[in-house]
Amino acid sequence: MYKNYFKTTLRNLLKYKLNSSINILGMGVGLAVCFLLLMFIQDELSYDQYHEKAPRIFRLLNNDVMWCSPIEAELLKNNFPEIEEAARLLPRNKRQIQYKDKTFMETKFAFADASLFKIFSFNFLRGEPETALIDPYSIVITNEIANKYFGSENPVGKIIRIGNEYDYTVSGVIENIPNNSHFRFDFFATLENAEDIFGDFIYNIGWGNFPTYFLLKENVSTESLEQKFSKLFKDYLAERSIDAEINMTLMNIRDIHLYSDNPRQDMDPQSSIIYVIIFASIAVFILLIACFNYINILTANATTRLKEVGIKKVVGATRKQLVSQFLLEAVFQLVIAFTLAIILVLLSLPYFNSFTSKELEIDKLFIPGNLLAILGILFTTVVIAGGYPAKFISSFRPTLILKGLKSFAGTKYNFKRALVISQFTISIILTVCAVIMFRQLDFLYQSDLGYDKEFVIMSDVIDPENQQEFESLKQSLLKHSNISIVSSANRVPSGELNNYSGFHTRENSEEVNMAIVHTNYDYFDIFGISPVMGRLFSENMQTDAGESIILNESAVKILNLGDDPIGKSIYFNWVDDYRTVVGVINDFYFESLYSEIAPTAFVVQPSWCDKLIVKVKPGNIPQTLQFVEETWKSFYPEWVFEYRFVDERYEAEYSADQRTFKLMGYFTFLAIFIASLGLFGLVSLSTKNRIKEIGIRKVLGSSVTKILSLITREYIKWIIIAFIIAAPIAYYFMHKWLQNFAYQIQISWYDFALAGAFTIVVAVITVCWHSLKAARANPVESLRYE
Repeated sequence: MYKNYFKTTLRNLLKYKLNSSINILGMGVGLAVCFLLLMFIQDELSYDQYHEKAPRIFRLLNNDVMWCSPIEAELLKNNFPEIEEAARLLPRNKRQIQYKDKTFMETKFAFADASLFKIFSFNFLRGEPETALIDPYSIVITNEIANKYFGSENPVGKIIRIGNEYDYTVSGVIENIPNNSHFRFDFFATLENAEDIFGDFIYNIGWGNFPTYFLLKENVSTESLEQKFSKLFKDYLAERSIDAEINMTLMNIRDIHLYSDNPRQDMDPQSSIIYVIIFASIAVFILLIACFNYINILTANATTRLKEVGIKKVVGATRKQLVSQFLLEAVFQLVIAFTLAIILVLLSLPYFNSFTSKELEIDKLFIPGNLLAILGILFTTVVIAGGYPAKFISSFRPTLILKGLKSFAGTKYNFKRALVISQFTISIILTVCAVIMFRQLDFLYQSDLGYDKEFVIMSDVIDPENQQEFESLKQSLLKHSNISIVSSANRVPSGELNNYSGFHTRENSEEVNMAIVHTNYDYFDIFGISPVMGRLFSENMQTDAGESIILNESAVKILNLGDDPIGKSIYFNWVDDYRTVVGVINDFYFESLYSEIAPTAFVVQPSWCDKLIVKVKPGNIPQTLQFVEETWKSFYPEWVFEYRFVDERYEAEYSADQRTFKLMGYFTFLAIFIASLGLFGLVSLSTKNRIKEIGIRKVLGSSVTKILSLITREYIKWIIIAFIIAAPIAYYFMHKWLQNFAYQIQISWYDFALAGAFTIVVAVITVCWHSLKAARANPVESLRYE
């Protein structure tokens, strides 16, 4: 019996080539998208899950900020027995690493407490995790770095030079940190000798640069612990005459990647659960469109198979056997579609990885969890895509079929209409989302940031404490006619503000946390920033270096300095002294538009300014860059020269959303393509069934235009209904997505109008493409045998 079913299935597959091809192609593309997004989502949800003690590892947040002071880890651990281990990290932007004749500028460098490896499950290839960072000037490296510097040598015991100043002994080698980790450093230098490097700042409560982690004991309530943390730290500050609002919370490391409040201000940029929801929705939507295609085309194709069903029923076929036959056809087509999907995944995976900055591999698709999901997808697809058509076609009475009564009940027509409307509802939702995402990203790129980021180069000042050397470098660079200004700072716009300190006024001792930027004198001139009150720093004012401070407008507001802040004194916790406000600048967007403008204080402190900033004139950029490099190397011959344009760094802040938009665009195109494919097949069958009607209308004088209008009118009506359903759903999703940005566009009616018009145009072209042939056909041919 099943052998006969299989032969019939093959015969029907070849007989109905167009419909079979549409079904297989649509389902294959739909499944391929599902599989790609399934791997993506599985990877997003797997972050930091590999740590053995992950359920008990928490990161400390202070007023929702991950950057803590150097003293909080030890203070809290010593006072709360619920804490089993505590560890600090101190990420550093760049460090030059040298071993013998090999010198590289490394960016994945951090200082860490020895207890870090008691908390996190990093696999040691050499050395012992318990003792790796106990000795002063010890360092742990990844296997990739070991191969890079030492080749086949055993790195343990070898000495590497950091920053051309400090010698560290390699004490351990760990496996490369997996990509699904919220931080990925290649170097972990011990903090045991931190005082030698950072001096008294390692005890400064205002130095907020330390992500702090705790390993809690079993069955500890984090809510009660958070309250006790906040109270202890507030009391600790009060003893030092610091009145500050403190709200300490704990975040499990498994939640950091998707649930952080400031995902792009982390050590590595994180994502958001909203993207997982968006891509999961896209996967479901596209699979549903493919399933609806199958149901619609197979159901519409029923008219060409009614005699087959009628004859089989007359000769004794039961309904169960007919259902089995049609289900087998669905399974057979699905197997071909599944094979096509795997081929498409293999072909597209390299491009998908480049868009998402991931390293997904096809074998991850078949891990137990994903395999179960795939089987669920396939089973659901068979049930949805094969079950209804099989039940529908096999339900006809043979007497009516063989008498030629081929009309369907209204409920069947309504069901077909509902499926088409559902398809285009999904397509319109995705199109609206793509339009709004494009407008938001365009807004980010085109917004007036409040400073000039064009033609500004960033590099490094190797020894900022040697100001005489920096001044010589500056004057040498200014000799080039294409260089207009040279300055330095520890933070440059388009980057993150991760240095914070407490401030308060003489009138109000309650401390507020504000960002700090250490600058040189002509820092603001490079970016074209003018004061809105007072003045900028000046080398002619000797007091500026130790007594003056410039605030942005947000800082003036949060400190309640009133309408005339110039000349007022504010307490600067970091230096334990008062500074006089000499100027106020506008609230420019120092960080990206994901974050609200932070209250920021600017102080002149050249010895902290490790970023070289060069403003160049337009034209002859390559020659100017070559001059900058040669001049820089003449001062720092043993160092690696690296540079970056500020405008490029700003655009890189939105690279993740740019990738998301591109993916959304591609998936929207695929959704519309699959829906149009199904519509094409449906129109093909519809016009075939209406060929006599069209012939009669042409005999009675109808023009080709009128016939096309007649055919397309119905489908346009369905799309309008789909638009009415899709609009509020798309608005809800996009409103949620826009909440990720501190500054955002307003959703407009023309976002929806554009998406609706585009969908109607695509549908009309699809319908007319096939209907035109029927409308132009000679009516004699269609009525010859009537």
